[in-house]
Amino acid sequence: MLKLKCTACGSELELEIAFAGCEWETVAGKGSGYNWPVSLKCPNPDCALIYTVGHIKNYGDFVGMADEYKCVR
Repeated sequence: MLKLKCTACGSELELEIAFAGCEWETVAGKGSGYNWPVSLKCPNPDCALIYTVGHIKNYGDFVGMADEYKCVR
């Protein structure tokens, strides 16, 4: 099985969903209710990078990050 790897250290990334209340970081904006970021987290304690790909509010509701909050090279 192929797994996504951290670009910094090569560790296999883990899925993380946690309440953050940062809905203004989404395309939907402030007041939208998308308070749960969906991220891929590096489990390596020496690296610990977090790649947030979007936010959810209910099962099946997903919205991407607003352009000013994207960290893409």
